[in-house]
Amino acid sequence: MNKHTPSLIIVAMALLLPVSALNAADACCESKTAPETSAFAPPPPVPRAEGLSETDAAFLASYEKIRAALAGDNLDASKAAAVDLEGAEAIAGAKKIAEARVAFKALSATAIAKAKGHAGFYVAHCPMVKGGGADWLATMKVIENPYFGSAMFSCGYIKE
Repeated sequence: MNKHTPSLIIVAMALLLPVSALNAADACCESKTAPETSAFAPPPPVPRAEGLSETDAAFLASYEKIRAALAGDNLDASKAAAVDLEGAEAIAGAKKIAEARVAFKALSATAIAKAKGHAGFYVAHCPMVKGGGADWLATMKVIENPYFGSAMFSCGYIKE
């Protein structure tokens, strides 16, 4: 990666994203990438919220592994975490990380619904995702963007 890479990424994204998302880039994502020297850490444990069923807790634990793998640009790890997860078949069968990230948007809606009202979960949002942005469920108030990985690692914000 050189000093021009973030600019090239923004130019490439301009060809794919609506104007509203590009306007959000200045406030959200300019040059915010994962540090080149850092290895992506394993995901934090999923909170065991009061009233969360064992089934939902297991779903959310697998979801978090997928989220962390996508944020770390690791297609193989995201596919492995998705193999036995109901609703994640498209991620498990993805040939490219872009396909897995598209499928992750629908899986995120399910995860957000399961975690709603339970402490220790946050809804994060990236305005740069084509089609008006996309949400994901986070277990900490630190942005690690699964939709763009290292290209825009810290792009997004906590909505709720």
